[in-house]
Parts: sequence; C-alpha cells; structure tokens
Amino acid sequence: LSTLDSKLSELEAVADRLRAEQRQIRSELDAQQSLMAPVRRIPAEILLHIFELVSMDETCTLNTANAPWVFGHVCCFWRTLATTSPVLWSTIRTHLDYQVHPCRIPPALQRYLDLSSECPLHLDI
Repeated sequence: LSTLDSKLSELEAVADRLRAEQRQIRSELDAQQSLMAPVRRIPAEILLHIFELVSMDETCTLNTANAPWVFGHVCCFWRTLATTSPVLWSTIRTHLDYQVHPCRIPPALQRYLDLSSECPLHLDI
C-alpha cells in the first residue's frame, strides 16, 4: 500500500509539472498568435489616421479615459505611435459642463503641450 501511495505521489508531481508546462506553452502560443493578428499588419500611417478620426469624435480630450490617451494603453507600438505623433495632441476639446477633476487639468495640459511639439494648438471649448 505504501508503494502505491509513493507511486501516486510521483505521478501527481509529474502531472503538476505537465500542467505547468502546458500553461507555459499556451501562453507562448497566445503571444505568437497575437503577433499575427490582422491589426498588426496595418501600416503606421493608416493606423495614425484612424487615431486622428477617433480623436475627432471625443467630447473631452482632457479625460485620460478617452482618445488620444487610450491608444497608449493597447500595446507598446500604439503607445510609441501615439506619443510621437504631434498632430494627435494638437487639438484640445472640452466642454464647460464636462466633469474633469480640477487637479487633473494642469498635468493633462502640460502633457498635451509636450506631445503636440511644434504643431499649432487648437482649443475647442
């Protein structure tokens, strides 16, 4: 009986190692499949144009939950594209009745100024 218990313990340990290996392989497979996603084949110029169109529809660009801020939360490539494209940051839209916490406005404005670089800044209030 003790021999069977010992073998069972060994088999459970092997099963645990195999499950861990399976999780690792699945994780690597998911990463590889995401690299082949159709959105990754969109040229940067077209993706940037899409970013611009989405940003134009925002009612308050000072809200970091809106475009163009959210583009940087998708992946490293999108973050780099968004933060190195001054045109995305050249228009600030807000409405006087839109609730943005006052302490968030100065940092958001400073970030806009930094990212808009040499582009003329447009205000839409």
